[in-house]
Amino acid sequence: MERLVTSSLALIPLIFFTVPAVTGHGAVVFPPPRNAVDHDLPPWSGGVPNPIPGVDAWCPFANGSTLSGSNGQACFWFSNGCSIGCPECDGKTRGPIPNEPQFAHKMDVCGLNFTATVCDPKLRTVNTGAKCGAEDDFYYYSPWRAPGSSPVLNACGMAGGTPSSGGYGAQYKTTPHAKQGDLGSLTLKKTPSGTVWKVGAEVEVGWTIQANHGGGYQYRLCPSSEALTEEFSKIHLFHLRECRVSGGVMEYRFILMAPMYQKALLLLGLHGP
Repeated sequence: MERLVTSSLALIPLIFFTVPAVTGHGAVVFPPPRNAVDHDLPPWSGGVPNPIPGVDAWCPFANGSTLSGSNGQACFWFSNGCSIGCPECDGKTRGPIPNEPQFAHKMDVCGLNFTATVCDPKLRTVNTGAKCGAEDDFYYYSPWRAPGSSPVLNACGMAGGTPSSGGYGAQYKTTPHAKQGDLGSLTLKKTPSGTVWKVGAEVEVGWTIQANHGGGYQYRLCPSSEALTEEFSKIHLFHLRECRVSGGVMEYRFILMAPMYQKALLLLGLHGP
């Protein structure tokens, strides 16, 4: 069973941006994330170019009526080539692109033919008109289709998503702090966010997406004294409890899952450690 803690989180993402024909990228904006390690370096410390240069090292977000680049390359710490039910990511296979023939197909990286648990169109975020598992259900093996069953390259992502720079967003501009292929848990230093959360309080965080390619997201909390590992972060998983629109802003309320949450995850169609 699922055990509720005394507090819940009101998670309010900032305005979402979508960029066509790229790998999906997103990042926390508030509190400031440690993967925005280059936020105070040019060009990100200056104005955002107009038009926005796709995923060419930019992860802009709304700051009032203007765009800010102060999240640096935060949205470029990710894992590429990951499919549901696979033991590991291959670090090179990109996701489907329905309007490009060579990428308009399902991509099962390891060939294990894992069964998706998220088939309801209301729970899918792209290509929702396709019948679950059909040939045109291009995102069938994408991580969101069986949350928790897909591996990652690193708990904090890999700079550029692949060991070597590639196309479709698999690239990271070298800075004094990081380079392509660096592992987040080893490279990104603990950075004070200036934000303090109190037990029992309702808190606000912001998240932005640069491109929607059929994903979803989870929030996790880990004690700062512990190692940044995927296995440990699964213990402190927040699960979406409700979603509503308030004043034109989508508001998500999450609950913290107890350490012994395997049964609850299975009931929800998710996969735990």
